Amino acid sequence: MTKCGSCGLELPKENGSETERLPCPACGSTTRRFEVSIEETVRVSDHFMLEAQHEGRTVGFRESEREGRTASADDHGDGTISLTLTGTSPQGEEDTASACRVLVRALNGKGDTWNTPVTGTGDVDCVATNATNEKAAALNIQVVRAIVDAEMWQSLAARGILEKVKVEAEKVADLIADALGKKLDPRKIPLPQRPGLVLALDATRLPALAFDPVIDSFRKRHGALVKGSGFRSIWLVGPSESLTKRLDLD
Repeated sequence: MTKCGSCGLELPKENGSETERLPCPACGSTTRRFEVSIEETVRVSDHFMLEAQHEGRTVGFRESEREGRTASADDHGDGTISLTLTGTSPQGEEDTASACRVLVRALNGKGDTWNTPVTGTGDVDCVATNATNEKAAALNIQVVRAIVDAEMWQSLAARGILEKVKVEAEKVADLIADALGKKLDPRKIPLPQRPGLVLALDATRLPALAFDPVIDSFRKRHGALVKGSGFRSIWLVGPSESLTKRLDLD
């Protein structure tokens, strides 16, 4: 919500600097006060996540330690984002099961009725059965890291911190596309297998990847990459249901 910084009158959303703003119709001030809501996700554990919301969009994320790591992220509202991940570098498929559980919760929040996913076999990392229809096709999920840039993960392993400040959303979207492009190689997953697979890009440690500027940029710049890929669906899975976004839809 945007309000006048002087008199508190609620005002329509504006873009641009203070010198470009229209004066408040009540007091003539060009200062503004921006109010955001805080959404807290609490589970039965000592871990918590906080999401700052502005006009329905997540603009900030903070969490307590989760399995030896902590993440934070900010959307600066100018087309750039910042992200920080501290701790050890995730190894192998360490976060695969977690990503599958978040995806299933997100789908169930949209009306689906999947059971808790369990470990799959072959190209299927996780599988979930339908809780209300035993004859329905199972949800087969393959998980891949949303960013495969080795330099980023090596930096985390060596220094214990990965930090990017005010990075253009387009550049982050391009990193996601790079990871996805490797998985879309027919030599990785043959085309006949894809209709039965949900592809999940694991961003559970990098919530900034699921912020709207990044997702919007990905769809604009790389939408053709995912359309017609043959997968049942393609999702970017953040650490929470609200930060889990489908990529193969406009």
